[in-house]
Amino acid sequence: MGGVDLKDQLLQPYLLERKKMTKWYMKLFRRLLIITVLNCMVICRENSGQTKIHHLKFRVELVQALCIEHGSESVRKFQDNHSTDKNVPRLLERHFPERIPLTEKRARPTKRCVVCYKNNRRKEKVFWCPECEAALCVEECFKAFHTKLNFSGKI
Repeated sequence: MGGVDLKDQLLQPYLLERKKMTKWYMKLFRRLLIITVLNCMVICRENSGQTKIHHLKFRVELVQALCIEHGSESVRKFQDNHSTDKNVPRLLERHFPERIPLTEKRARPTKRCVVCYKNNRRKEKVFWCPECEAALCVEECFKAFHTKLNFSGKI
């Protein structure tokens, strides 16, 4: 069996592209990404001396290693996953609402309210807390966000 046939056979269960994808460059990027992961697996096989590394196990380990290495940078400041920690900065410091600053692209910028989003409501607001980088309703959500440890639920 040729190299291309073997590659196609190994990638068949892990294809990311769709038939009706409108953006050709996204389809190309996804195809190159899965080929890169396959090439990494082949190189890992050669370097480790193992003849059989399970493809799915390799992909899971790769994702876990990437999350460990780069995952801490993407944690948002206002996550409420630390329910046992009472020293949350948003509860201890004094924060004041401000208008969301203007950008070149948007003359009237808005963002989703964090508290309303947690309560499955969609509200676009022009105010935010610049220290927390969270958009909030000034009327009710700003106080709840900065005084309650778990601000989801009824306000």
